Amino acid sequence: MASVIHRLIFIALILGIGGCGYFGGSGPKPISPGISRPGEGGLSFETVTLKQTDANGQLLWQIKAQAAVYSQDQKIAQVKNIDGELFQAGKPVFTLKAEEGEIQPEGQRILLKGKITATDTQSGAILKGQEVEWLPKTDLLIVRQNLQVVHPQVRMAAKEARASSRTHQIEAQGQVVVDTQDPNLQLRAEHAVWQISQNRIIADPQVQIQTSTAEATPGSAVADRAELDLAAKTITLGPKAQVSLKQPPLEVASQQLVWAPNQQTIASQQPLQVWHRDQEITLRASQGTMNLAQQQIQLTGKVQASGVRNQSVLKSNQLTWLLPSQKIIAQGNVFYAQNQPQLELRAPRAVGKIQAKTIMIQGENVVTEIFP
Repeated sequence: MASVIHRLIFIALILGIGGCGYFGGSGPKPISPGISRPGEGGLSFETVTLKQTDANGQLLWQIKAQAAVYSQDQKIAQVKNIDGELFQAGKPVFTLKAEEGEIQPEGQRILLKGKITATDTQSGAILKGQEVEWLPKTDLLIVRQNLQVVHPQVRMAAKEARASSRTHQIEAQGQVVVDTQDPNLQLRAEHAVWQISQNRIIADPQVQIQTSTAEATPGSAVADRAELDLAAKTITLGPKAQVSLKQPPLEVASQQLVWAPNQQTIASQQPLQVWHRDQEITLRASQGTMNLAQQQIQLTGKVQASGVRNQSVLKSNQLTWLLPSQKIIAQGNVFYAQNQPQLELRAPRAVGKIQAKTIMIQGENVVTEIFP
């Protein structure tokens, strides 16, 4: 069909008729009077509009160019100073501006070069680069070389990005750097997918995150995978997730962590470990939550707190740690052991400070063992 269209175009030009089929508008204007055939018999035009439709007659793309030069076989067109639109289901999904480009046989592949700007008409995201490839059949826009994605909420840089209006997402790969405004953070990874309609960014592997939000003290995180929910302003990290905070000086590790920098919370429904760098205290539990604004940690399930300096251990079903005072409240099957003096105790409830070795036990059936 495409070859028939090209023949119709050629006949229309010879007869001096306006553009039809592949061309649109009022028809191309020759660069010089009449139809010129530069090089080996190609055709040249100025101020030309080119179009491509699918089998149902719906527009796939439309390009306005200051100049166009066709090859001898009329299959490849070289175009310059381009303003274009890309369509999906008959509606424009991207607008394009480029210095030059090439339309390959049957209009099924378009290559653009130079300073290129592609704008997503749905989200307003702007993709910038020096090379763009458009594949109408798969509705795929590929941007390479000095790639930048600019949006009021998200900025992205990478070696390459693939944008699709069908899935409404932008997939970036190769030294990906993502900056978001709310929460205010920078994410680095080798691969990232911005699911625009779902307001979510998924990155992997070897993800690194650095926050600098005004609502909280700076923190950083590493994980094999990260999912950033821009609406909820949360980051789900894991596996091999670790969050490092400056104040309070904590290291939190788990196979899955949900971090909300603006709300200053970290939570995990999986086994986790919390390390207090200054106090040299380690806590482990089946799950837990951290309210960093109130500097309070709550752990449940097989809780164990241990201090490095005095070799003390406290175990319980539940534990609350108040960081400013270093006070620990343990409940349920409490077991405490320490050296110098060596002792063990069991109780329903205990309150105290591990590093200071001051533990007050409460409840019935309290058992204390001292080893002289």
